[in-house]
Amino acid sequence: EAFYSPMNQDSEQPSEDHIAGYSNHEHDHEQTIEDPKTRKLPGTCSSVFLVLVAALESVLTSGVVFGWAPLQIMLQEEGVYAYKCQTKFPCEEQAVQLQMMYTLATSAFCFCVWPTGLVLDSLGPRICCMMGALLFGAGCFIFAISTSAMDLFMLGYILMAVGGLPIVLHMMHLATLI
Repeated sequence: EAFYSPMNQDSEQPSEDHIAGYSNHEHDHEQTIEDPKTRKLPGTCSSVFLVLVAALESVLTSGVVFGWAPLQIMLQEEGVYAYKCQTKFPCEEQAVQLQMMYTLATSAFCFCVWPTGLVLDSLGPRICCMMGALLFGAGCFIFAISTSAMDLFMLGYILMAVGGLPIVLHMMHLATLI
Protein backbone atom coordinates (compact mmCIF):
# COMPACT_ATOMS: atom_id res chain seq x y z
CA GLU A 1 0.00 0.00 0.00
CA ALA A 2 1.57 3.29 -1.08
CA PHE A 3 -0.19 5.52 1.45
CA TYR A 4 -1.57 5.14 4.96
CA SER A 5 -5.30 4.99 5.41
CA PRO A 6 -6.78 5.29 8.91
CA MET A 7 -9.79 3.29 7.77
CA ASN A 8 -10.30 -0.32 8.75
CA GLN A 9 -9.79 -2.72 5.90
CA ASP A 10 -13.35 -4.06 6.26
CA SER A 11 -15.25 -0.76 6.40
CA GLU A 12 -15.05 2.88 5.47
CA GLN A 13 -15.19 3.96 9.16
CA PRO A 14 -12.05 5.22 10.93
CA SER A 15 -10.52 2.68 13.27
CA GLU A 16 -10.86 3.09 17.05
CA ASP A 17 -7.10 3.44 17.37
CA HIS A 18 -7.09 6.32 14.89
CA ILE A 19 -9.93 8.11 16.69
CA ALA A 20 -8.10 7.81 20.01
CA GLY A 21 -4.94 9.11 18.37
CA TYR A 22 -2.92 5.90 18.41
CA SER A 23 -1.40 4.17 15.44
CA ASN A 24 1.18 1.51 14.80
CA HIS A 25 1.94 2.59 11.25
CA GLU A 26 5.66 2.91 10.53
CA HIS A 27 5.38 6.40 8.98
CA ASP A 28 3.51 7.98 11.90
CA HIS A 29 5.31 10.20 14.34
CA GLU A 30 5.84 9.21 17.96
CA GLN A 31 3.44 11.89 19.18
CA THR A 32 -0.05 10.72 20.14
CA ILE A 33 -3.21 12.68 20.70
CA GLU A 34 -4.83 12.41 24.10
CA ASP A 35 -8.36 11.05 24.12
CA PRO A 36 -10.59 13.88 25.42
CA LYS A 37 -12.94 11.36 27.04
CA THR A 38 -10.27 10.04 29.41
CA ARG A 39 -8.40 13.30 30.11
CA LYS A 40 -8.37 14.17 33.80
CA LEU A 41 -9.21 17.73 34.79
CA PRO A 42 -8.27 19.25 38.13
CA GLY A 43 -10.84 19.00 40.90
CA THR A 44 -13.05 21.86 41.98
CA CYS A 45 -10.79 22.88 44.88
CA SER A 46 -7.74 22.87 42.63
CA SER A 47 -9.55 24.91 40.01
CA VAL A 48 -10.69 27.51 42.51
CA PHE A 49 -7.20 27.72 44.01
CA LEU A 50 -5.61 28.18 40.57
CA VAL A 51 -8.08 30.90 39.64
CA LEU A 52 -7.47 32.73 42.95
CA VAL A 53 -3.70 32.57 42.48
CA ALA A 54 -4.10 33.80 38.91
CA ALA A 55 -6.26 36.71 40.07
CA LEU A 56 -3.65 37.64 42.69
CA GLU A 57 -0.87 37.47 40.08
CA SER A 58 -2.88 39.67 37.76
CA VAL A 59 -3.58 42.29 40.43
CA LEU A 60 0.04 42.39 41.60
CA THR A 61 1.64 42.61 38.16
CA SER A 62 -0.74 44.49 35.86
CA GLY A 63 -1.67 47.11 38.43
CA VAL A 64 1.73 48.71 38.00
CA VAL A 65 0.75 50.12 34.64
CA PHE A 66 -2.98 50.43 35.19
CA GLY A 67 -2.59 51.94 38.67
CA TRP A 68 -0.52 54.84 37.43
CA ALA A 69 -2.46 57.80 38.92
CA PRO A 70 -1.70 57.07 42.60
CA LEU A 71 1.83 55.98 41.74
CA GLN A 72 2.50 59.26 39.95
CA ILE A 73 1.41 61.24 43.01
CA MET A 74 3.67 59.14 45.23
CA LEU A 75 6.64 59.54 42.86
CA GLN A 76 6.15 63.31 42.75
CA GLU A 77 6.05 63.47 46.55
CA GLU A 78 9.19 61.32 46.77
CA GLY A 79 10.99 63.77 44.49
CA VAL A 80 11.51 61.54 41.46
CA TYR A 81 12.68 63.83 38.63
CA ALA A 82 12.62 66.79 41.05
CA TYR A 83 15.91 67.93 39.52
CA LYS A 84 13.87 69.00 36.48
CA CYS A 85 12.20 71.70 38.58
CA GLN A 86 13.81 75.15 38.36
CA THR A 87 11.71 77.15 40.81
CA LYS A 88 9.24 75.14 42.86
CA PHE A 89 8.60 71.51 43.63
CA PRO A 90 6.50 69.76 42.18
CA CYS A 91 6.62 71.37 38.77
CA GLU A 92 5.37 70.89 35.23
CA GLU A 93 8.70 69.53 33.96
CA GLN A 94 8.68 66.79 36.60
CA ALA A 95 5.09 65.83 35.69
CA VAL A 96 6.01 65.73 31.99
CA GLN A 97 8.96 63.41 32.67
CA LEU A 98 6.77 61.11 34.78
CA GLN A 99 4.12 61.08 32.05
CA MET A 100 6.84 60.17 29.54
CA MET A 101 7.76 57.21 31.75
CA TYR A 102 4.13 56.08 31.80
CA THR A 103 3.72 56.60 28.05
CA LEU A 104 6.82 54.56 27.21
CA ALA A 105 5.82 51.78 29.60
CA THR A 106 2.29 51.46 28.25
CA SER A 107 3.60 51.61 24.68
CA ALA A 108 6.08 48.82 25.46
CA PHE A 109 3.24 46.87 27.11
CA CYS A 110 1.09 47.17 23.98
CA PHE A 111 3.96 46.49 21.58
CA CYS A 112 4.93 43.29 23.41
CA VAL A 113 1.48 41.65 23.20
CA TRP A 114 2.21 39.99 19.85
CA PRO A 115 5.72 38.69 20.73
CA THR A 116 4.42 37.49 24.09
CA GLY A 117 1.67 35.56 22.30
CA LEU A 118 4.28 33.92 20.09
CA VAL A 119 6.34 32.92 23.13
CA LEU A 120 3.21 31.64 24.86
CA ASP A 121 2.25 29.51 21.85
CA SER A 122 5.73 28.17 21.17
CA LEU A 123 7.12 27.63 24.69
CA GLY A 124 3.96 27.24 26.75
CA PRO A 125 2.41 29.09 29.69
CA ARG A 126 4.90 27.95 32.33
CA ILE A 127 7.98 29.25 30.50
CA CYS A 128 6.12 32.40 29.45
CA CYS A 129 5.14 33.13 33.04
CA MET A 130 8.68 32.51 34.29
CA MET A 131 10.12 34.87 31.69
CA GLY A 132 7.58 37.50 32.69
CA ALA A 133 8.34 37.02 36.37
CA LEU A 134 12.06 37.47 35.71
CA LEU A 135 11.46 40.66 33.73
CA PHE A 136 9.01 41.96 36.30
CA GLY A 137 11.38 41.16 39.17
CA ALA A 138 14.30 42.81 37.39
CA GLY A 139 12.14 45.87 36.76
CA CYS A 140 11.13 46.05 40.43
CA PHE A 141 14.77 45.73 41.51
CA ILE A 142 16.00 48.40 39.09
CA PHE A 143 13.14 50.73 40.05
CA ALA A 144 13.91 50.21 43.75
CA ILE A 145 17.63 51.02 43.48
CA SER A 146 17.11 54.06 41.24
CA THR A 147 18.03 57.46 42.60
CA SER A 148 18.32 60.95 41.16
CA ALA A 149 22.02 60.30 40.62
CA MET A 150 21.37 56.92 38.98
CA ASP A 151 18.19 57.58 37.01
CA LEU A 152 16.91 54.11 36.07
CA PHE A 153 13.26 54.73 36.97
CA MET A 154 12.14 54.62 33.34
CA LEU A 155 13.99 51.38 32.56
CA GLY A 156 12.63 49.71 35.69
CA TYR A 157 9.07 50.80 34.98
CA ILE A 158 9.24 49.62 31.37
CA LEU A 159 10.58 46.23 32.49
CA MET A 160 7.75 45.94 35.02
CA ALA A 161 5.19 46.70 32.30
CA VAL A 162 6.70 44.25 29.81
CA GLY A 163 7.19 41.58 32.50
CA GLY A 164 3.63 41.85 33.78
CA LEU A 165 2.17 41.09 30.37
CA PRO A 166 3.29 37.42 30.10
CA ILE A 167 2.09 36.81 33.64
CA VAL A 168 -1.36 38.09 32.75
CA LEU A 169 -1.54 36.39 29.34
CA HIS A 170 -0.50 32.95 30.57
CA MET A 171 -3.66 32.84 32.67
CA MET A 172 -6.07 32.99 29.75
CA HIS A 173 -6.45 29.21 29.59
CA LEU A 174 -7.60 29.12 33.23
CA ALA A 175 -11.03 30.36 32.14
CA THR A 176 -11.84 26.79 31.12
CA LEU A 177 -11.51 25.63 34.73
CA ILE A 178 -14.59 27.43 35.99
